[in-house]
Amino acid sequence: MPVKRTPIDLEELEKLAAMHCTEAEVGAWFGVTQQAISKRLQREPAKTVWTTGWAKGNISLRRQQMQRAEAGDKTMLIWLGKQWLGQTDHQEITHVTLDSLEAELDRIEREHARRGPV
Repeated sequence: MPVKRTPIDLEELEKLAAMHCTEAEVGAWFGVTQQAISKRLQREPAKTVWTTGWAKGNISLRRQQMQRAEAGDKTMLIWLGKQWLGQTDHQEITHVTLDSLEAELDRIEREHARRGPV
């Protein structure tokens, strides 16, 4: 006797993929196991529907990111710059020794003495 397959609504599958749901979540939605969903996603037409939905989700997310960046969201502008343009924060760290600190203080005191009282 053949195993009865639970029907999977392909429009619903695409919507779930667009939300980047996990296979376990999709399985729970349709009332089947994650393994059942994984097997279905390896075959057409579910494979193409899943891939298309996932891509649409990426596009939607990218659209929202760009809208926020274009609206002047500084955090989003920085994040996108780092992700897409390879920009980085640059912090210069210098090593200060006691001798170099004393030398700088001496220089400041000499400069102050040379200028006289203010």
